[in-house]
Amino acid sequence: QRWLAPSQPYWTPQRLMILFAGGGVVLLLVGWMFHTIALRRTVNWRTQELEAVTVTANQGVITFDHKGIILTVNPAIRKVFRAQPEQMVGTLVNQWFPWCLDHELGDPFSDTQITGETCFLNTSQEVEGTRSDGSHFPAWLSVGHTILHGGQDRFVAFVEDIGKRKQREEKIK
Repeated sequence: QRWLAPSQPYWTPQRLMILFAGGGVVLLLVGWMFHTIALRRTVNWRTQELEAVTVTANQGVITFDHKGIILTVNPAIRKVFRAQPEQMVGTLVNQWFPWCLDHELGDPFSDTQITGETCFLNTSQEVEGTRSDGSHFPAWLSVGHTILHGGQDRFVAFVEDIGKRKQREEKIK
């Protein structure tokens, strides 16, 4: 049933505005959905790309928090520390780098030194590493620091066993 008078047109300006306004909301929702899907694809792509770089890196990559607890390691860790990744995740980085316990250096993970002024941040240096069997080896270590959303400190360490290189250098001398 039509509730309009016969002389009144069905598509009045008011009805057209309501129709287009309603359609605008639908279009806005559809646009938002496509934007969200595209954003998720971008984040997934970037995550996959970062994971591919980390997994294929020749150097060991270790991430740890402000307390020095190891959060993640890459597969190259097996070669550097002769340890399975599961052996390292959850342990203190000091277990694998005893130099962190040196009293001259202080505690590199203390709240007073987490400001970026620690002995090892944003530098690359030769240090002594400890393998899973307890043997020591010369390592080249680079550590970076970032603050994640929410204020969480994260450190990323790149580790390389430089034992063979040092042996070659000694032969040349």
